[in-house]
Amino acid sequence: MPIKETGLSRVLSIAKDSLWIVIPLIIAAAIFGYKYHFPKRIAADYPAVEYRTGDPSSAEQTNIHVNGKLYRPLFRDPYFKGRIAIDKYEFTGSADYSMFTIMFTSDIQNGWGLLSFSTYLNHMPSIESLGTIWQHGDMKELKVNIFDPVGADKKESKDLMLIAPATTIDEALTLERSFADRGQK
Repeated sequence: MPIKETGLSRVLSIAKDSLWIVIPLIIAAAIFGYKYHFPKRIAADYPAVEYRTGDPSSAEQTNIHVNGKLYRPLFRDPYFKGRIAIDKYEFTGSADYSMFTIMFTSDIQNGWGLLSFSTYLNHMPSIESLGTIWQHGDMKELKVNIFDPVGADKKESKDLMLIAPATTIDEALTLERSFADRGQK
């Protein structure tokens, strides 16, 4: 006479058999989540305002053109590959210059990145760092702290800001405050 299975032993038997399916699925999902970087295509043109902090009369309008992919890997910092061109700084849109990948490092001021370009001048490699950059909302808001003077060998940050999207100094200041509230200073 066969031994009759109790309800608990039957449940344990089914759970044990299903582990051979569930564990590999969990491992596959973890590997996929780690390896896949969830790219998002970005193609946007924004009005921007450049100004010196504390001097609203210095405000100038320009445009920023963003074209590339924002990668958002799980549990790691996002990064952007492509081009960010600023009308006021012609070299940023020049085919002679390549933009470095921007790593938005969360450990440094909640998402700091470096906006830099490279080229060959007179058969020598040259790097032009425009400034530091922060983004919010998958590149829907941008803040660039521009190194001054642009094009010089020795540069420093002198509170020259470029904020997008903004068409007026008031919009730019409001957006800059929202970046500061997120710790992106």
